[in-house]
Amino acid sequence: MKNSEIERRLKEDVEKSVPDVFDSIEARKGTVIPMTQPKNKKKRRTAVFASMAAALLLVAGGLGIAFGSQRTSLGAVDSIVSLDVNPSIELKIDSNEKVVETSARNEDARIILDDMDLKGTDLNVAVNAVVGSMLKHGYITQDANSILVSVENADSQKGAALQKELTDEISGILKASSVEASVLSQTLEEDTELKSLAETYGISMGKASMIRQIMEKDSRLTAADLAGLTINELNLLSSSHQIQLDSISSTGSASSGSYIGVEKAQSIALEHAKLSAADVSKLKTELDAEDGIMVYEVEFTYKNTEYEYDINAKSGAIEKNKKETDDDWQENQNSGGSSSSQSSQGASGYIGLAKAKEIALKHAGISGNVTILKETLDGDDYPPVYEIEFYKDGTEYEYEIHAQTGAVLKSDREREQVSSSASSSSGPSIQASKAKEIALKHAGVSASSIKEYKCELDEENDRLVYEIEFYSNGMEYDYVISASDGSILEHSREQDD
Repeated sequence: MKNSEIERRLKEDVEKSVPDVFDSIEARKGTVIPMTQPKNKKKRRTAVFASMAAALLLVAGGLGIAFGSQRTSLGAVDSIVSLDVNPSIELKIDSNEKVVETSARNEDARIILDDMDLKGTDLNVAVNAVVGSMLKHGYITQDANSILVSVENADSQKGAALQKELTDEISGILKASSVEASVLSQTLEEDTELKSLAETYGISMGKASMIRQIMEKDSRLTAADLAGLTINELNLLSSSHQIQLDSISSTGSASSGSYIGVEKAQSIALEHAKLSAADVSKLKTELDAEDGIMVYEVEFTYKNTEYEYDINAKSGAIEKNKKETDDDWQENQNSGGSSSSQSSQGASGYIGLAKAKEIALKHAGISGNVTILKETLDGDDYPPVYEIEFYKDGTEYEYEIHAQTGAVLKSDREREQVSSSASSSSGPSIQASKAKEIALKHAGVSASSIKEYKCELDEENDRLVYEIEFYSNGMEYDYVISASDGSILEHSREQDD
């Protein structure tokens, strides 16, 4: 094919497949630079055909043009550049900033690269082509405006210089496309753990690094939650959780334009609960990630019930919802202060857990020590009841005691509820009170400071354990205590939001 024919077909393909932006740009050393429109047709024609050099990579596959004869020889890989939006693309370049190899890290990246052959091109030309394709395919928009640039180079100074160069380059491209972008950038070092994380979830090293930093600052988030999110979603999540990503530089702010917003999320949750904002207290909303989906976590309290909702940040669908009774609410209403869920009887007309337990034991005809499996107040329905479960001499007892009158509303007993592989007929070796003592001592809190205490005997891996949960001074504690020797098998502590 003659040069004139190639030029003609290139012009036709560019005009058909690429937005008409050539009136305002020209190519200089492979970099797309905003320019004013030429005043005469001859200059305009020159600018158009010069600009085609940068756009050539977008249409080369369709024309079947080979560039092998025009390439200079390539050196060894000197740097690895990752471009992440949701498409994750890695460009390996030599010391002359020529592309040695291109890698698509996910399916979206394969869509972006399509038939583009970037090998042997200048890095800035390749970056222009990739970012242009992301814009064309709608992966970068005004409502999803974040991109992560990562540079891995053995020479930290060279890596930092290349990081800045690419940040400026991409910011200019997006600004020329009327996108107020948030460009995140970082330099990376060889890291076996990071490489393993990237390979496990099929993401780039750059995205893996960002995810690891987020998890280090907020232990509630997991790689499984974060790996499927876009860079814009990770950017928004970091901002919502007030996470400072120390090793990542950023320009601009992530856009939440495609989300329903905090007020709408609260309205959906309150409407579902059949309440109004004026009815509730402790109303709190936070953008979060659950099972790879961005959600608004809406929490509020109405009287003695705490409500929690996960609202899909884009669609407004209710992904999860639950409500729990605050065992202390009635006691606090009367005393004006905090108290343990095992507070004294008679507060605000509720008999208290201690009295409910006494009634259950008397009804069962049992005296002496028993193993408490569960003791809690359920106030979701009327009448409110204390649920008491305990274990004695191979038999498990369950009671529901009216929280105000002390009447026995339900009683049940079952022999050998726990499997023989986990326990002998004599049951656990230590009592629930001892397990509680062990957990509180380990947590460094006093019994008087805790609330919403729950203790259940359960079977785990063919052994009996106490599962203990309590709250103290704004923290939630969870323990798994061996019922045979009192050893702490698991424990966790997190902020009670």
